[in-house]
Amino acid sequence: MKKEDNRDIQFRHLVMENVRLTNENARLRAHVDFLTEENRSVEDETREESRAEIEHWKSLYESALQSVEEANERADRFEQSSKGKDTEISSLKAEVESLRGAKEVAEVAARANVDYKSVIDLIRHRQFNHNSDASRFLNG
Repeated sequence: MKKEDNRDIQFRHLVMENVRLTNENARLRAHVDFLTEENRSVEDETREESRAEIEHWKSLYESALQSVEEANERADRFEQSSKGKDTEISSLKAEVESLRGAKEVAEVAARANVDYKSVIDLIRHRQFNHNSDASRFLNG
């Protein structure tokens, strides 16, 4: 009987140890599940923050790229405008050169008290003295 009592005591002891280890195992599994879930949530938050930061930097890059493109377009328009102005300036310079002769004739006519018809005839003669077709056309 003593042997059976010892076995019963050992059996109860092993059952209690088994219950204790099962409880410990359950507690540790719950802790592991908690840590896994916590890790997953931290990972998701970090991913979302990273995506948001990437989107922010992407939008900044796109806006900078757009402003560079706008600046290039403005520079191209300015360059085209500048070329147009250069051609306009050169044509105006040519016109000024052609009017200098007329100005000289007008000054001489004013000093000599000549009427405008004779001044116009003198300008026609001066401009078309080498081209008889144009002279005939202007004279009618």
